Amino acid sequence: MAKPTRTQQLLAWVALGAFTAVVVGGGRTLMRLLDRATNPWAYGFPTLAGEWVGRATSGGGTPQTVYLELERTQRELRYGGTIPSTCGAGLCSAIDGRALTCDATRRIRTLSLTGWPLTRDGARFRVLMVPVDSPAIDGLTVNTFESQWDGADAITGSVGFVRRRGVSAMTDGADPHTGRPGTVALHRGSEDEFRRLCASS
Repeated sequence: MAKPTRTQQLLAWVALGAFTAVVVGGGRTLMRLLDRATNPWAYGFPTLAGEWVGRATSGGGTPQTVYLELERTQRELRYGGTIPSTCGAGLCSAIDGRALTCDATRRIRTLSLTGWPLTRDGARFRVLMVPVDSPAIDGLTVNTFESQWDGADAITGSVGFVRRRGVSAMTDGADPHTGRPGTVALHRGSEDEFRRLCASS
């Protein structure tokens, strides 16, 4: 049996590479199609993903201006690129993004957020927030959202506040601001709108 020539070997490697690319690309496309079916809130128009601006008010009546940027969580692949993260609600994040809050003294806090939809269509969802400022800014701040999306341009629901001191986040049942759920009302907006609202608060 004749030994393959260098040209034939090269062509075989090229064919194998092309086949692998088709399989990998096809698998990635299939996973994205499945994700569209199981997480419709992240696709189409309108979506829960996007920018939101409004007000969160603590159980004790203290308001803060809030900006949310919600995104579908992506998982990096070993061979490059990303696919939507897939796991059960609460087991890993399905929603990623960041938040900005502005209190009565016009201090702006930056927070990272993770969360997941509580319903397939995203009509109910939960988000947890962690400050990324260094050093952390002490005081009363938003910590959790458990909210309803109307499927269009409004988010309402309950919000949890904590009092931050350094790396600690404290709640107290006797404190009306952290011991009782507050309320949140958001509409589609932008970071520029948030900063204008903060400056005028």
